[in-house]
Amino acid sequence: MLKSQTYIVLDIGSGLTKVGFGGKREPVYIFPTIVGIRKRNVFSPFSEIPDVCFGKDVMNKRILFDIHRPVSRGLIKEWDMWKLLVQYSLKIVGVKPDKSCLIVPYDLNTPKEQRIRMAEILLEELEIGGIYFPLTSLLILYATGEETGIILDIGDGKTTLCLVKEGIPLFDCSTRIDLGGIDITLQLLQLLRDKGIDVSLDHIDLISEIKEKYCYVAVNVKKELEKAKKLTKVIEEKVTLPDGTEISLVEERFLAPEILFNPTQYGIPSKGLHEILYESLVKCADDLKLKAIENIILSGGTALTPGLSLRLKTEIEKVLLEEFREKLKVKRLRNSIIAPWYGGSVLTKIQDFHKYIITKKEWRKLGEQAILSMI
Repeated sequence: MLKSQTYIVLDIGSGLTKVGFGGKREPVYIFPTIVGIRKRNVFSPFSEIPDVCFGKDVMNKRILFDIHRPVSRGLIKEWDMWKLLVQYSLKIVGVKPDKSCLIVPYDLNTPKEQRIRMAEILLEELEIGGIYFPLTSLLILYATGEETGIILDIGDGKTTLCLVKEGIPLFDCSTRIDLGGIDITLQLLQLLRDKGIDVSLDHIDLISEIKEKYCYVAVNVKKELEKAKKLTKVIEEKVTLPDGTEISLVEERFLAPEILFNPTQYGIPSKGLHEILYESLVKCADDLKLKAIENIILSGGTALTPGLSLRLKTEIEKVLLEEFREKLKVKRLRNSIIAPWYGGSVLTKIQDFHKYIITKKEWRKLGEQAILSMI
């Protein structure tokens, strides 16, 4: 990396994009991973309508734009829109492409074709000065200052579990499932519709806000349902929709997040969070298991759901031997939403990190192997 180039950590997730300078504690800007393209034949008598819009600006003016969510379940679905997000992010931090080195996290089991295409766009089309693709789970561990543990990253569209031993990811004990915050949102939407409330996918952002504000995970669903019947007023939350309609939330508050633990009951062919965690532990040797269960780290926006860490701990305790139960610790990071970004920021401060940056020259010399060897 040339001295004139600047480290920029860019984490483009399914739900949120975080961008900022390497070495800092917080991103410069966090915004929804949404791109709006101006609709044809629309105009406003009050102000000029931009051709492209991003994040909350799109949501506030959705009638004027075609909405694109280029990343779904952690995978890039619309490359042109993803490219626009990168350009916009660099504009936010005020760094020219050729003067920047981008640290772009990637998830466990991300297809190699996606990483190669990312490199092509960044180095060839956008002429970025240099790039590095670190594994998201490792970045989360870097953010904690630990070397061994189990990272359970519960994002908007997927959950990744990665077992790390002394800084090395053990892929045989790691997994990824397509289950996350968007599934809670969709389930809450369905529960509201079942009550006769007139909501649809057009209200998805509103339902997501309601989820984040009012939903929680029940430690014992059966008991919580009994409580909801006997002490309705204790659990009930009333919400006023934009059109003035007032709705009541009771059992929906905890039944929607239940999808994370019993997805098959909701028609999703996936294992629950506690099941993938237990399967990972079973594959561990006992000495590693004792270290790993002391450092189970929850990350991602969905990990902030109240009650989730306690429920996960309760479920795992049911199946662990007593000697392991005593060691079990499930931790939720305080900076859960930005943990991978912050880990990338920490990474840039490591001595000689610049040696691992891939430039266009090295990309053309080494080809795809330069990208696929990164972890």
